[in-house]
Amino acid sequence: MRRITAVVLGVGLLMGTGAQAQAAAPETRAIDAQVVKQEFTVKNVEQGDPTPVRGKGTAYCSDGSTLTGGGYNLGDDGSDLVVTLNAPTDDGKGWTVEIVSTAPRQPNASLTATVYAVCQTQ
Repeated sequence: MRRITAVVLGVGLLMGTGAQAQAAAPETRAIDAQVVKQEFTVKNVEQGDPTPVRGKGTAYCSDGSTLTGGGYNLGDDGSDLVVTLNAPTDDGKGWTVEIVSTAPRQPNASLTATVYAVCQTQ
């Protein structure tokens, strides 16, 4: 008889401990975020020019908002592009992307890429 009582008492204690261990759900609040995008062009120079073709774009957050991240999209024809910079601006108010084209293209051909800044509004 004592063993049964001890087991029932032990289960009751475990259940009580479990109920006490539950933490309250964290408080949630809405955060207003804005995504700023800026398109920029990488344009080829004359055919035969060995200089790598570079393009650079920056998207800035508006005044009163804080940069929380960023990124880029090279588009459908971006397979021969290399990203050489993907970082916040030095002042922390925007996001900069720099790309280099690694394949020859037709003279004066261009590609459009997009840089994004994710901004939290106050």
